[in-house]
Amino acid sequence: MGAQPSIGCIDDVRHGWVQGWAREGGRDGPARLLARHPGAAPVEVLADGYRPDLAAAGLGEGRHAFRFRLDTPGFDPARLELRFADGTPVRPSAACLAAWQESHAAPAPADLEALLESPVTRVLHWEMTRQCNLRCTYCAVSQPNYRGEDMDLGDFDALVATLRARRVQTLVVNGHGETTGIPGWHHRILALAAAGFRLAIISNFARLLREEELDAMARIASIQVSVDTHRPEVLRAVRRRVDLGNILLNMNGVRARAEALGLPQPVFAWSCVMSDKVALDFADYLRFGIAAGVRAFDVCNLSRYPDLPGVEMPEHATTLPDAELLRFADVLREGRALAARKGVTLTIQAGLLDTLRLELARRGLPAEVAA
Repeated sequence: MGAQPSIGCIDDVRHGWVQGWAREGGRDGPARLLARHPGAAPVEVLADGYRPDLAAAGLGEGRHAFRFRLDTPGFDPARLELRFADGTPVRPSAACLAAWQESHAAPAPADLEALLESPVTRVLHWEMTRQCNLRCTYCAVSQPNYRGEDMDLGDFDALVATLRARRVQTLVVNGHGETTGIPGWHHRILALAAAGFRLAIISNFARLLREEELDAMARIASIQVSVDTHRPEVLRAVRRRVDLGNILLNMNGVRARAEALGLPQPVFAWSCVMSDKVALDFADYLRFGIAAGVRAFDVCNLSRYPDLPGVEMPEHATTLPDAELLRFADVLREGRALAARKGVTLTIQAGLLDTLRLELARRGLPAEVAA
């Protein structure tokens, strides 16, 4: 199947607020965007809000809306640059531009501003870097036009004070990049833990962590590790620059440090980008992960990016031949039953299941797909 383009639109701009929707490459997960405007600091945007009109239009489950604020004098939506991680722009609609030009001079009433702002943020995603030490074949980071960058953490203490004032409960300290690649990242984690935040992270665990890094990681309550398969040779071919042995050593190292420090054991989860390379081994992958102490599994839908030179690109699982596609449907059902029996959480993105159902129906293959 060919790659689906990243699509979206800025629908409305008023009083410094920007809202619209964005879907990355047909993927059902939330798109991550970067907003830039002259005179304003860059803003990381997560398009994960629900809009019934998007769901009615067949855009996954409809959770692709965004809304963010830019505080800058002389704001002009025509000068706003909003892009996906792969560089694809999200532009204002003609109606949005026309409406702004007609009404941008009107001041925002104080009571409206009060309604739009909230003093509390329960969960915050903090993307400290967009750089990554891996070059996974299916990821935007591997595309030639990708440009990673680190967040300026010079005002780190002030940011922490602001988050405490907003009563943030959970900090997810990752984004498109790999947090453990930031020099001194563990000092930031220790400071956030000391400030009382509940911490969560997604990490590739590709390199062996030093003892002081394990001390910091042991203070993170929820650790999701990117692991697509338990087969070392397949994992290395798909994700590149990663070793399954390092992942397992890091997991055990974190557990050991938590025990030594008298801390609660972090909950480990694994995330798998489902593709034709790993689909038929999925039930065995679950068994391997459960044996390694993994308590939750998250299965992500594949976004197909343009081919990379000299690389055998992963394809969507629904490109498998008929017999193997039917086997994949069986494997998903087997995985559901296994997870229920072992008491672990298994989350499969709805977009993957919907695409599988549609493909089976298109080919005239009767098969029951895991709910």
